[in-house]
Amino acid sequence: MTIPVEDRPKYRNRRGEITTNVLGACSPNLQFQYVLTGWEGSAADGRVLRDAIYRHRLIVTTEFDQAEIEFDQHGPEDHHEQNEHEADEDHITTIGTSDAWTTFRNNLADSMFNSWNH
Repeated sequence: MTIPVEDRPKYRNRRGEITTNVLGACSPNLQFQYVLTGWEGSAADGRVLRDAIYRHRLIVTTEFDQAEIEFDQHGPEDHHEQNEHEADEDHITTIGTSDAWTTFRNNLADSMFNSWNH
């Protein structure tokens, strides 16, 4: 994938490398059920997930053991009222940066990648 020069700043991750985000959803037996690619490397995980849900009008069930992805026939605008009350709840919108969290996240990502790679 070649990123045009004018778009490259959006695709730079925190280390300054050109990257893209890939969202993958797996079944309980670890087979990919859904893959979305192409989001710029600087995009937050929540933005990528929200785009996947709205783009394909998906509803994700909340029960982990019965996790399914279903196609919604009505679209995101019909769920506006349903989700409106959620805006009143306390949500964590930001987390302060720290070396400890950065180290934890990087070690977790490296460990997951190494486990997958072997």
